[in-house]
Amino acid sequence: MDITLNGESGCGMQQQYMNKSALIIFTRHPELGKCKTRIAAELGDVTALNIHEKLVAYTHSITKDLPLQKFVFYADDVPEGDLWADGNFERRSQVSGDLGEKMMSAFQEVFACGCDQVAIIGTDCAQLTAMDLLSAYSPQEDVVFGPAEDGGYYLMRLNRCIPELFQGMTWSHHEVLKTSISRLDELGIDYYLLGTKSDIDYANDLQKPGYIVF
Repeated sequence: MDITLNGESGCGMQQQYMNKSALIIFTRHPELGKCKTRIAAELGDVTALNIHEKLVAYTHSITKDLPLQKFVFYADDVPEGDLWADGNFERRSQVSGDLGEKMMSAFQEVFACGCDQVAIIGTDCAQLTAMDLLSAYSPQEDVVFGPAEDGGYYLMRLNRCIPELFQGMTWSHHEVLKTSISRLDELGIDYYLLGTKSDIDYANDLQKPGYIVF
């Protein structure tokens, strides 16, 4: 089934940019049987792998020319060469632990490079555009979320690391964003919400506006 969707370690790239804004991208290697498992359960491993590869390529296309310091954190080892190894991205491995531990460590690493605005995304949102990403750095609030239709978020931008957003969370849950906002309210930290978008997690997500139907 054919599917169509409408870049080393250290802080060496930091001097190439006129600002201190950064983007973290979480991804994983395209391996049969290990990508898009919920879609694979419906459409099979080969189709799921194809979808994953198209989403990764799409995310690369909208981020490679952004005037940001860009980091790719792999769920596994950093490969010797892939599409992210094009000189536009610093490539690193995620630490072990749950999603919160992985994200918090990535934010800490990037803030340690001297960045003062850091956003994180995955490679699951085909409704996301380069302009959407740049707009996340404009608000003056300490935190920016891109709400996802499933109750989570497709993007989070921070001006500093906030441990409460990562610790003791139930991930892949429909109240992740609601819980995150509640914690910010308790801490007295302001936040801003971008437009709501949908990730591709299930086969029927491909039928939503902004995606190519197959």
